[in-house]
Amino acid sequence: MRNSKILVIGVSAATNEVVKNLVLAGVGSLTILDEKEVRARDLGAQFFIDETDVGKKIAEAVKFRVQRLNPRVGLEIVTASLEEKLASEGGEQWVQGFDVVVASNLDYHQLARVNGLTRAAHKSFYATQLFGLFGYVFTDLVQHTFTTEKEKSNIATVVGPETKTRSVIKVETRKDGPKYLETITKSEVYKPFTDIVADPLFAAKYTARKLLKVSTLLPIILGYWQLQLQSSSNKNNDEEGAHQQSTLIDETSLYEAAVDKARQLGIPAAVVKPDTVHTFVSSLDTELSPVAAVIGGILAQDVLNVLGQKEQPIQNLFIFSGASSEGPIYTV
Repeated sequence: MRNSKILVIGVSAATNEVVKNLVLAGVGSLTILDEKEVRARDLGAQFFIDETDVGKKIAEAVKFRVQRLNPRVGLEIVTASLEEKLASEGGEQWVQGFDVVVASNLDYHQLARVNGLTRAAHKSFYATQLFGLFGYVFTDLVQHTFTTEKEKSNIATVVGPETKTRSVIKVETRKDGPKYLETITKSEVYKPFTDIVADPLFAAKYTARKLLKVSTLLPIILGYWQLQLQSSSNKNNDEEGAHQQSTLIDETSLYEAAVDKARQLGIPAAVVKPDTVHTFVSSLDTELSPVAAVIGGILAQDVLNVLGQKEQPIQNLFIFSGASSEGPIYTV
């Protein structure tokens, strides 16, 4: 972990939490890329900035406070836009040089491009965004090997496929006092971001009753990405682009897109709640610190687990609702 190189694209309330936890944990180096300036509205949910930073480059503004958390962590600040950095000489190879890339508040086109680069280099990719009370974490670890440990039971752990995405590849047993413990090595295979939007399918088999209990946010977020995919305009991640993105997505079009995604998943259309769609659209470009703490904390812990190759990682979409305090993980 102390040799790991982390890239964070986009300073946000969620990535504030991620950066704090990774820096305190002692990762090797951290690079923060963001071209935006601090807005007054950013002060409500982001703790690395204050009112004296309004108008400054946000990546530069957070630098001192991040570095003060752990001076041993290497810190680099890049104030170019994502598009400028990727278009520069060696820009794509630069992104691929990191062990983990965490992207925040990117649109469909940007997520697809960055995920394509990380996937080609077999590097871990995380994406996150907040929508007021709601938010998500998407993961693509390409193919990830990890270990878990449990007390040996009467049911033998069998080497071979465990689910559609996960396989047990090795089982080792050791004695620990009066108990026997199993160290189980598993491998997870992931889908790229573009595949879960184009063809979302549950990896596990859901009963009719379980389908009715699927979070309404799952088809809504998939529909949100689908609308961005269909839009050829607004591929910038600046303040004006974020505002245009918010106004381009209306309740009617998002509801219809969400219902379409529900059908693809085999979910009853009634799962898509019009009032949740309304709240979602009303909350675009809105960050709440309690929601950021949950989502950013979970994302950061997953990154640390992945770097240490310990425990089951997120596979592949974590969705959180602050309204219900629920955070299911769906493999789609």
